[in-house]
Amino acid sequence: MRFLMQLLFAVACSLLSVTSWANWHIDSMVVFGDGESDNGNSLKLYDIPLSPYWRGRFSDGPVWDEYLAYSLGLIKNPPQKHPDYP
Repeated sequence: MRFLMQLLFAVACSLLSVTSWANWHIDSMVVFGDGESDNGNSLKLYDIPLSPYWRGRFSDGPVWDEYLAYSLGLIKNPPQKHPDYP
């Protein structure tokens, strides 16, 4: 047990000292959808009423991946959505 704790401590210290991580730049993000990242494409597949949904989605506003892209400073491409929505 003592060896394991020493090993974990050594690994943690070495990870904290890595300076190359500070040079990473994220320039894109790919989200493989689920219910939490809906962009409205399922409206094409099913006959779902269009009026109560925000911009062709099941959410009532932006979803988590849009907030993450904004906070990372990524240029957000609009998701592919139902053509009946502006």
